[in-house]
Amino acid sequence: MEMVTIEVRLPREIYNKASEILVRQGLTMEDAINLFLQETARLGRIPFEYTEEDLEEARRWEKMINDDLCNV
Repeated sequence: MEMVTIEVRLPREIYNKASEILVRQGLTMEDAINLFLQETARLGRIPFEYTEEDLEEARRWEKMINDDLCNV
């Protein structure tokens, strides 16, 4: 199976909180991302419910991260 490499940018606070939870579950960040994407592909949709507000917040984080990268 051909593999791809992805790079994910996210706020350190979210990374740290998620990492703590994943470690308790015996998972790495890579494991969790793989599980999420496998389930997304299997279901043909995101495997959890979300609201328009959730999407707006995610887009704000993305804009903030991209703006910070442009200002480096």
